[in-house]
Amino acid sequence: MESLSVQANLIRNYKGKMKNHYEIALGSIRCFADDVTLALEEVNFLLGLAMRDQVIDKDEKCVLADIFDRVNNDTVSEKTFSRMESVRKKHNF
Repeated sequence: MESLSVQANLIRNYKGKMKNHYEIALGSIRCFADDVTLALEEVNFLLGLAMRDQVIDKDEKCVLADIFDRVNNDTVSEKTFSRMESVRKKHNF
């Protein structure tokens, strides 16, 4: 997905200057901007930002929970919804 690669390049330029949860929030804007929902690739991109340090901290959980709460199983694919639910369970949010 071209927009995600552009976004990834922008975020890489700020690496070390911005906290992960801010990067996740900013990244979600681009994800929602094109179709007001999340694709599996977009969920995985946001999770990749959160997992760069191998841990999803409380701020990242809060941001991811807010992002995931904006969609439901009627607005995303079954695979995407399943992925979001498994992440919620695994990381307790």
